[in-house]
Amino acid sequence: MKMKFKKSYSYKSHYQSPYGLYKFNIQYSFIKQFTDSTKSVLDIGGGDGRFSIPLMDDVNMLTVIDLSKNDLEYIQNYRSDIKVICNDFIEESFIEKFSLIIAIESIYYFPNFNRFFQKIDDLLTDDGIFVFSFTNPKSVRYLIRKYRHKDTVDAFRASYNEPTLEELMHVFNRFNFEIKSIKGFNWMPFKIDSTGYFVSVFAFLEKFLFLNRFISMSPWLMVAIKRKSQK
Repeated sequence: MKMKFKKSYSYKSHYQSPYGLYKFNIQYSFIKQFTDSTKSVLDIGGGDGRFSIPLMDDVNMLTVIDLSKNDLEYIQNYRSDIKVICNDFIEESFIEKFSLIIAIESIYYFPNFNRFFQKIDDLLTDDGIFVFSFTNPKSVRYLIRKYRHKDTVDAFRASYNEPTLEELMHVFNRFNFEIKSIKGFNWMPFKIDSTGYFVSVFAFLEKFLFLNRFISMSPWLMVAIKRKSQK
């Protein structure tokens, strides 16, 4: 069974590969469930706009912050109505608050999670949602990688600051956040630039076998958090 994927607006080839498009579709569909025409959105580490460009059609305002001037210029050439900021997220002084903040494949670049989530808390509206992705270091794939590259994987994890879900839960509690939605994905044994037919086959099997429900074992997770309800 071959699956069709929504196109990516990214100019980068690895995001245009079948595997890259598979990831984009999973991530984008997860984000989309929290969007509407009233939303003010912040995309942290939004790169060349692979999420912000299509999202702009469905939200009220959208801001992308990233350190790559070239990527932000690409966004502006494509959609001039998207606000771009070339700066470090932690260092930037924002005036407005946002009802939806997304950080897809970018939270690892912020080594101080307390400081990072404090800023998320400061920038979210009262009923705001924060959506992010991260790789699961307790997944089967990670354990296999750890075994195969045991001399380098710990250094790799430390350099990219990969948290476990349990570690993140402690941070959530510290800032009065709770999980609204969570989904596992990316069980594929391929590199991101893979172009083979089997990407579609594995995407179908992942969906057919409901692998997205195996949170503790999923290689990647999409997570949406919100403030805990006041009782």
